[in-house]
Amino acid sequence: MFPAWVPWGCGSLAALVLLILFAGGAMLSGPRLATLIDLMLSMTIGEIKAMYQPDVTAAQKDAFDAEVKRMREGLRDGKVSVQKVQPFLQTMQKVIGDEKVTGAELERLTGAARTASAPAVKEPRHKSAD
Repeated sequence: MFPAWVPWGCGSLAALVLLILFAGGAMLSGPRLATLIDLMLSMTIGEIKAMYQPDVTAAQKDAFDAEVKRMREGLRDGKVSVQKVQPFLQTMQKVIGDEKVTGAELERLTGAARTASAPAVKEPRHKSAD
């Protein structure tokens, strides 16, 4: 039904696509992925500011700007992992879904940015009972 080369051609193509996907993932992991996330944040934050509703206060704007700046600096410096930024990105996606950012929503975003850039809490080491 199919030419004899089809299994080899399609199989080779699928293997090549998988190889490219794995290589791309390896290249984007670590600092490169953090740089990409930082770039995306820089573009999105400007859009968020255009969505502020009248109930957003200057103090809320300043607090948000400060927390996002701290989070982005930590991301660029390797002090904040991409995994810690994920909850912020998820919150941001929910908040801007209706293209309006209220004061309460900006508070949620500010809290998510603060949590992302907070240092990891080290659990105390317990002495084992001898």
